[in-house]
Amino acid sequence: MGALIGRESILPRLFRFVPLFVVVAASITSFASPSTLSADLDEKSSKAKESKFSANLSYGASTDYADTSDPRSYRHSLSTGLDYELNSQLSLGVAAGLATQTINGQISKGPEETYAETLDVSASLDLSYAKKFWDRHSYSVSGSYEPLFTEDSRIEGHRAILGVSSGLTLGFFAKRYSLSQSVSASNLINRYEFNTKGGYNPDTFYSYSLTNSLRFFKTFKLSHTFGVRATRYLDGFVGYAYSHKLSLAKSWQSVTASLSYTNGGFTDDGYVRLWYLDQYRRIYQLGLSYAF
Repeated sequence: MGALIGRESILPRLFRFVPLFVVVAASITSFASPSTLSADLDEKSSKAKESKFSANLSYGASTDYADTSDPRSYRHSLSTGLDYELNSQLSLGVAAGLATQTINGQISKGPEETYAETLDVSASLDLSYAKKFWDRHSYSVSGSYEPLFTEDSRIEGHRAILGVSSGLTLGFFAKRYSLSQSVSASNLINRYEFNTKGGYNPDTFYSYSLTNSLRFFKTFKLSHTFGVRATRYLDGFVGYAYSHKLSLAKSWQSVTASLSYTNGGFTDDGYVRLWYLDQYRRIYQLGLSYAF
């Protein structure tokens, strides 16, 4: 799982991604003419209610401004997920993803490394139970399994992650404002007791997060998440780290574009999860997702 990593003006770098989002969003929303859009949406909504399957496709580009490396590196990730509704509360989900790192617009690789070896592959399986109460609120419980395929995982001897989590979401003011809390515990299955630097490998993670979200102008959403994580190592030592995440998202029907900023000692981006737990990070990310 590695690190992306800088200290220059963020706006020129981020704005070069904006045309991509505008073009993609405009292409998707222009498929239907105004006269047929309403009927198409009603038909799709009806089919969605009948189907027990749901899916999503996401792309993200991020960089860490806590890294002073020059030239700057960027992390690009593409992921997809598929959920199957077993009943009205229980669902089974699978997810898979690919990620790579670029420098100056080129995939970063060593002289003896192939392009295939630069790709970080991820996959996960989860079982979730969710239930609404009092119409506006909900709670959930889930269990997950994530095998680890990256080169870093192989070298350090990390095989997989087993996790359980629980969440509570409260909605207010016709769900314009929501307050969410979650707790989780994860166990890292290790092959080795020590890492390549001679220290003990991490063993168990305990996390708590608190998210405040405000929806405005119907399709915009502003969120702030505070998280804290305790990491237990194989020698019994326990370390702590915190994280703040601020994000702004805009939705067009099934398409969502987002811009987020995360700072702290850990992130939940599916990449920087186990390593660099004691390092301060400042990650900017642009994202685009489509829900089927």
